[in-house]
Amino acid sequence: MKAGELRDMTVEELRQKHDDWHVEFFRMRVKHALGQLENPLVIRGIRKDIARAKTLLAEKGVDSSSRQPTNAKSKAKKASEK
Repeated sequence: MKAGELRDMTVEELRQKHDDWHVEFFRMRVKHALGQLENPLVIRGIRKDIARAKTLLAEKGVDSSSRQPTNAKSKAKKASEK
C-alpha cells in the first residue's frame, strides 16, 4: 500500500492495518519456515507496509504498540515509576 493512501487514513484505521499486517507477517513467516510459501518476497512487502504504518503513527503522535498518544509527560511518568 502506498504511503499517500495510508496518510489519508485515521489513526484507528492505521492501527487496524498495522495489526492486520502483523498477523499476516506472522502467517507468512510460518508458511516460509514450512516451505509452503510460493513467493517469499511477499514477506518483504508486508514488512515494509508495517514500517510505513509505524512511521505514520509516530508522525501523528501515537505509539503503535501501546495504543496511547505519546508525549513527554507520559514517558517521564513511566520512567519515574520504575
